[in-house]
This record gives sequence, structure tokens and C-alpha cells, in this order.
Amino acid sequence: MKTILLIALLSTQYKGDNDNVLAITEALKQQYQKENLQIDTVNLEIDKLNSNQIEKYPNQVIIIGAGLDGIKAFTILNSNKGSSKFIWSGHQLINEVTENLKILDNIVLPSYALNQEQIKQIQEAKVKLIETTGIPHTLTKEDCIKEYKDLADKKS
Repeated sequence: MKTILLIALLSTQYKGDNDNVLAITEALKQQYQKENLQIDTVNLEIDKLNSNQIEKYPNQVIIIGAGLDGIKAFTILNSNKGSSKFIWSGHQLINEVTENLKILDNIVLPSYALNQEQIKQIQEAKVKLIETTGIPHTLTKEDCIKEYKDLADKKS
């Protein structure tokens, strides 16, 4: 059975970016499991990255990063990218990403954060653009209900 390794690049500074990365990682994991593929996941702290960390993985590797820290991590890992796939996500297309489009395989962004010039730039770089209706996150309906109940209990 083919094994795919999903690596989530986590920031020590930006919780929102981490939620974005973890949500994409979970969505990929669920989709690959539906296709009966073996999935392994690893979380790596961006602050502790070095360029050799992806060399040791023999399987197909998909690395997910978000925000400014995510693109910085991809520039560190790029020298040993090999056949790994880099997926970057964010709230908007930042300069550091447009300057490094050549190292990315996929970009996940909300459609409202893109203009036609940016879309053309991404397409010309042969990067797959995945437009979303919002920002991927890990908040669930159950989390919202629990928070609501906890807040209601505090008020009573």
C-alpha cells in the first residue's frame, strides 16, 4: 500500500496560520484515506527546521505551510525538495510568496483575496491555485457549542 507523508509546518508565533495548516492537513488526510492510501502525519516547528529534515522520508511527502513563516520554511527546505510537494496557504498573497512562486506546487487562498493580476501571476508560474470561500480552520460545530455553553454557565 502506498504511504503518503503529510508534514504540517507549525509556527510558534501565529496560531491562526497553524489552524490553517492543520485544517488543510486534516482535509488531505481524509481524502487520501477515502482513496485507501496509508497516511502518516508529522508536525514540525518552523523555528527548528533545517534543510535536511525532508531528506530522511522515503515516501511521497506533501508539506503544508501558511503565512510568512510558512513561505520562509519552504525556502529553507527547497534545497532538498526532491519530489516533495509544497502547499502554501494564507489570508492574502504576500510579497514573500510572489517572490518564491517557483518553489511552490499549490497555493490555497480565499477567492476574495485575489485579483486577476495575481491569479495570472500564479498561473504563469505553473502553480496550482485552489480558491476557497474562506480561510481553512480547525474550529468545529462542537467547539462552538461548548464555548457557548461555557459562556452561558459563567453568566448564570
